[in-house]
Amino acid sequence: MKTEIRYPYILEQILNERKRMWNIKEYNEFKKKCKGFKKLHDKYIKKIIKLVEKYTQNKKWQYNFVPIYLISDKTFKKGKWSAFSDPLTIRLRKDRSNQRILKTLIHELVHTNLSIKKQLRRNYEENENIVEKITKKVYEDLNLQ
Repeated sequence: MKTEIRYPYILEQILNERKRMWNIKEYNEFKKKCKGFKKLHDKYIKKIIKLVEKYTQNKKWQYNFVPIYLISDKTFKKGKWSAFSDPLTIRLRKDRSNQRILKTLIHELVHTNLSIKKQLRRNYEENENIVEKITKKVYEDLNLQ
């Protein structure tokens, strides 16, 4: 399974209901802000994928390729949401470190790797508890704090 970091200005506009349009300067500034996270992604993604497969006991992903959409903190009011798994989208919150955002990525990749049928059979809390336990194991194996 492969991943790719993307900076989706069009998704940004759709998610914020076109209330705030980006200009090229904002877009380029946002890409610069993402460099630290992209560096972590590039360094750890292969190991993350292997660890997710190990702890979910599933080497068959829902997709062969997962784009990772990074969204600016300006898109939504504070406290709205941080991420979702399909399409894998992460809001880069100003109050989160790159390592914390990497942990969010791991969490969403676990959702992507787990069977949709099994996830739908469980209630939200049960599912999140399972995903969070796996996320914690993967993150600990990366030796990040």
